[in-house]
Amino acid sequence: MLPLCTLIPTGVQNLGVFSYDSLESIVASIIAHVAHLLSTIILFKLTIAVFGRDSKQKAFVSATLHILAPAGLFLSAPYAESCCAFLSFAGYLYYVKSFSKDGNGSAAKDVLLLMSGIMFGAATSHRSNGMLNGVLLLEEAFRLLYQFTTDFKLATLRRLLAAGGGGISVGAGFVLPQYLAYQDYCKVAEGIIERREWCGKTIPSIYNFVQDHYW
Repeated sequence: MLPLCTLIPTGVQNLGVFSYDSLESIVASIIAHVAHLLSTIILFKLTIAVFGRDSKQKAFVSATLHILAPAGLFLSAPYAESCCAFLSFAGYLYYVKSFSKDGNGSAAKDVLLLMSGIMFGAATSHRSNGMLNGVLLLEEAFRLLYQFTTDFKLATLRRLLAAGGGGISVGAGFVLPQYLAYQDYCKVAEGIIERREWCGKTIPSIYNFVQDHYW
């Protein structure tokens, strides 16, 4: 399991609260179950945000189907799937709310747009295919750029910056885990143990190596 899913157990271990080694799988499974529960709740709210307040039955069905998702044990096992789903749904909820007509000012909605990108970036740090969530921000950035050609407004520029910041967050969610892996397995290991072949690639990617070597 990657970043968010390991922050809690690693923090507890560093505090010396208990001997962590024998409880790793238990702690990770608990985090996965909590993340799956939160993702179900957020999906319920997301469905209402998209289809309106009268769609509670539809929201209930979507949440139930998520509980019974084909991913099966991947959502309960010590794996990054649940955390990625939770963070992705949170990002979608922020994104939808950034367009809502709830009376909030445009600046507040721009913050929500930025927050959606941060959530998508966190999701990407758990699973690299979370980058696909960033397509929404890219589409919004193109829409705003096109809007500049007809009418330049400060509010439009501010929202474009929010979309750009969100996009950078998504990219960081992909690059940062790769950088940390390179520091751990390539830089630190240099001269101590034999480096894996991916360390010497023109663009070293531990994701590609794991996919090819173990899957």
